[in-house]
Amino acid sequence: MPAKRYSVISRRNSSLLTPLHRYTSPDGEVLVDTIEVFVDTGEVLVDTIEVFVDTGEVLVDTIEVFVDTDCDVTIRSSEGAPKSGRFSSPNFPRPYDNNMRCIYRFIGQANEKVQINFTRFEVKGVHQRCHDDYVDVYTQVHNPDENLLDVPLHGRYCGNDLENLPHLLISMYHVIIIGFYTDQDGQEAGFSGTYEFIDA
Repeated sequence: MPAKRYSVISRRNSSLLTPLHRYTSPDGEVLVDTIEVFVDTGEVLVDTIEVFVDTGEVLVDTIEVFVDTDCDVTIRSSEGAPKSGRFSSPNFPRPYDNNMRCIYRFIGQANEKVQINFTRFEVKGVHQRCHDDYVDVYTQVHNPDENLLDVPLHGRYCGNDLENLPHLLISMYHVIIIGFYTDQDGQEAGFSGTYEFIDA
């Protein structure tokens, strides 16, 4: 049986969709695992995503995704949008690139918190000595535009063992920011995880 073929259209941009995000339907089925946004400016809002299969329309739903640079992603909770989904490092599960600086912003509404769970984690380095490639997690962010130098670092993570990561990360306020940094030498598969906006 041939694999289902999906095409995705953003009503706002009329653009095809980039390997930054996995789109999940409300019942949990992964409909699109690559979303590509072609942009001329630095930031694009994809606010309505229509998913089609060969036999016709499957789903019309709403999600807000801001794409700031080649690998920066902001996922913002809004009324009518899915409250959970998946995220991953660029190219996952293929090796990520060298010399990357990627910022993932998860922004809930004022009455929400953000919950993050890593499901796979393979980042070059040795746990507790993360000097090469690493993931920084910030759970005490008041404002998504805050300078991260002014925000307490929850933890810096690398290595290939989920045991060394907190089982669940929950924001103190309504924002979690994850920074992913790589050096010029060597790559691993990267990481994947789930996010959920929960009631505070």
